[in-house]
Amino acid sequence: MTLAEGIEVGIATGRESIRGELRNSARRNAFVSVDTDEVSIYATAERGESGPWHKAYALYKFSEAFSAGVMNETLFGRGLRAEYSGLAKNVTVWGALLHNSDTKETTSLLAVNFSF
Repeated sequence: MTLAEGIEVGIATGRESIRGELRNSARRNAFVSVDTDEVSIYATAERGESGPWHKAYALYKFSEAFSAGVMNETLFGRGLRAEYSGLAKNVTVWGALLHNSDTKETTSLLAVNFSF
């Protein structure tokens, strides 16, 4: 649902498969997205039988194609994130370097998102 220009919220439900088991369970999700000329903020949280999960990031738009900021995701931790969207229309490449203070591990993520 769009609350105002650049502000969206949503809820969803679905099914998840539990790894190694022949059953599946319900999974519920909620998200909020704020997108302006200067910042992008996104947060989502899920809960199901396999446990809770969340992902959130806040990015400052340095140019039409480049954004950078912070990110936090379950299991990976928190850290820096950067995005580049100047390769092709509807394609975004992003990477993050996240540190989990509980496990003392640092994880690097690299992804290519396509929208259509």
